[in-house]
Amino acid sequence: MISTYIFGIVLFIWVLRHDPGLLEERTGFKSDQPTWDKVFTVLGLIFFGIWWISMPLNAVRFHLSQMWTWLHLVGAIVLLSSFYLTYLTFRENLYLSSAVRIQKERGQTVVSTGPYRYISHPMHSSAILFFVGSALLLGSWTGVLLGFLL
Repeated sequence: MISTYIFGIVLFIWVLRHDPGLLEERTGFKSDQPTWDKVFTVLGLIFFGIWWISMPLNAVRFHLSQMWTWLHLVGAIVLLSSFYLTYLTFRENLYLSSAVRIQKERGQTVVSTGPYRYISHPMHSSAILFFVGSALLLGSWTGVLLGFLL
């Protein structure tokens, strides 16, 4: 899905220009990151890869899923919503880490503005929207089901 790559590149450039420290925080494992979190991260990446590969195989290659056309449109809207929520989350939270840790060296504080005003984990909400929207857009019921498992 080219839209996901384009969004990723645009977000990467935006973070690089506005907060290089956030970009550094989001990449790689940290020395104080718990082992269980590292294992969870690797497993999550493996399951994400399986999900990412299974959708086009299911919907395009083998035509196992049949979906109404209007659901593809709903998927596009949900996917775009996930992109926007992800952007808002990155913009609002300078401490948005992929690791479970307190960033004392960066002076981490509690964020309660932007999407955090309404939900404590907007990145997780954005991920759910991303999984469902991507699967619907591609027309993969398997992708929708696997997305909920992730």
